[in-house]
Amino acid sequence: MKTLFRNSIELSLEEVDYAGVMYFGKIFLIAHKVFEKFLIKKKLPIATIISRTKYRLPIVQARADYVRPIHLSDKIDIILYIEKIEISSFCLQYRFFVNQKQLSAIVKLKHVCLSQTLNQSIRLPKELLLQLFYTS
Repeated sequence: MKTLFRNSIELSLEEVDYAGVMYFGKIFLIAHKVFEKFLIKKKLPIATIISRTKYRLPIVQARADYVRPIHLSDKIDIILYIEKIEISSFCLQYRFFVNQKQLSAIVKLKHVCLSQTLNQSIRLPKELLLQLFYTS
């Protein structure tokens, strides 16, 4: 798998449950925020995709595997990988590491490319593939 992006965060109070452990659904929000930062780095923010392109990239599959608990104030390194590229979709994998070494969770988000006007899946545009996955 190709590494696309790295980001670090500290788990905040709003992201944990009463026991001080990451609330299970928050991991998807964090992963999506990492994707947004990746898009900004690639000079293709979500606002640009929404306002200036003829396609959308909705998430059609989401999966989270928790290896060990993530606690309040843990420092988390998140590494974004491209797992698979298909004709009209791509799957991203996010690995969450606590203290830079302990794998704590793996998130997989599959995006499909939808035509804005037809509202059906279309081939991933070559320009998008080049901009996101084949340039540094």
